Amino acid sequence: KQWYQRRVAITAGICDAGLYSGAKSTTCYQCEVGTFAENSSSSSCTDCPAGYSCSSTTKTICDVGFYSESKSSDCRVCPDGSYSADQGSSVCESCEAGSKCENGTMSACDTGYYSPEGSS
Repeated sequence: KQWYQRRVAITAGICDAGLYSGAKSTTCYQCEVGTFAENSSSSSCTDCPAGYSCSSTTKTICDVGFYSESKSSDCRVCPDGSYSADQGSSVCESCEAGSKCENGTMSACDTGYYSPEGSS
């Protein structure tokens, strides 16, 4: 992904949410991908925490079956063979023996079937 810095002149001495400015600056700068500023008048942007997706103005918790690392702009579905059972996961867990894991969720194997740990 390519990131372009957006510069905006400060209006009434205040930058909007998603923008920040340094001390005595006359310009607002857009937060970089993976960071955000929820409030106006920010002097810096905050790194997006693990388990969340972030736009320049908000953070949103990742749903069950998804995960994200710190400074991520989006939540990703856990790969087949792994799952996340909780919202806000920063990692995916290996699929348990006797279960199947697809699209980030784990379910028991059908009757008469078995799978080793980490199977999809």
